[in-house]
Amino acid sequence: MAIWRRILLIGFIVLLLAAAINALDVFPLPGDDAITENSKGFSGVLRLWISEEKSPSPSGLSTWLTKESAQFEKKHDGVYVQITPVSKETLASFSYAAELPPDMIVFSPGMLENAQGLTETDAARLLRKEFSDYADGLCTPVAMGAAFWAIREGIDPPLSGKTLLIDQEYAYSALYALKSDLNPQKTPGAGYGVDLGLPIYEHQSDDIIIEETGELRPGANSHVSENACISFINGEGDAAFVSNKALSTLTNAKNAPEFRIAVTGEIYADLLSLFAVTDTKTGEAREMCVRFLEHLLSEDAQKRLESTKAFSVTDANLYAGKRHYQEIEMNLSSSKVIPAPAFSDSENDTAEALRSVIHGESRLSDILSGMP
Repeated sequence: MAIWRRILLIGFIVLLLAAAINALDVFPLPGDDAITENSKGFSGVLRLWISEEKSPSPSGLSTWLTKESAQFEKKHDGVYVQITPVSKETLASFSYAAELPPDMIVFSPGMLENAQGLTETDAARLLRKEFSDYADGLCTPVAMGAAFWAIREGIDPPLSGKTLLIDQEYAYSALYALKSDLNPQKTPGAGYGVDLGLPIYEHQSDDIIIEETGELRPGANSHVSENACISFINGEGDAAFVSNKALSTLTNAKNAPEFRIAVTGEIYADLLSLFAVTDTKTGEAREMCVRFLEHLLSEDAQKRLESTKAFSVTDANLYAGKRHYQEIEMNLSSSKVIPAPAFSDSENDTAEALRSVIHGESRLSDILSGMP
């Protein structure tokens, strides 16, 4: 009898276990569902196109983006960022000509005529306030460059009538920089430092009347150059308007003249790298693109920009102890930055407009009044 009781007891226990397992299938535990839901997410390849033309970095941003994508992939298992350098023409046609269109793009102002094919993102909280509503959230600056007057030692402002050398590549910034001749009598508050564009007159009295707003008048030998930096090193001009791309070249060139860098104050920045998410992905994939953007704007990622010689679009401090770059960064942090229009079809006209000003064929104020 004892054996039969044991057999019946074991059978009863087996029936109870079977009933419990069946109940779990019908009524799963809430905790298990929550764990499964939280672990779900996008996995796969995110394609990023970048055009390095007009890059704000002397060494290019592809290397930085590659390193940051590796950091990002470590945090997001199963996610891979594929970075492809393309020409600006290829990038501009991404929305209709690409067999495998990118999920994200990095480009410079003026490369796209409009925002067709881009989707709005919200990353403004991570940026300098000047960029907070940039292009209505359809693109986001992730790196910026500087442009400034390198003035040969022995040459003092005003620069009107002097031989000025201007890189064709930075014609847009140069047009705005020409609004000031750095003459303290005409432009109170102007001084030596770094310049990316528009002048600002910090200590100007209301009764001071400035004719032509301190407009700089280039000398007869001034010209737009394919490489103003090399011309300046060869002693061909009194001052050169160049970008931070040329700064290391000027600093390290054996035969370069001694130079200072000059500031007008307010900074016009067209040397930007802009990040945008395309409308090729939806849901979790698009959210992962936004997370990658947020990673690029993180403090650590922005500090790692130092290796590219580009500058932060946040308030990160990159260049402590590095003379000229630290000067640029101090001006970026203390001045107002005016970003160039993200979408434009007038990029190709600026070099010709600049030439007409230098040759005395047009007035700078007239040209600026007709520009966006």
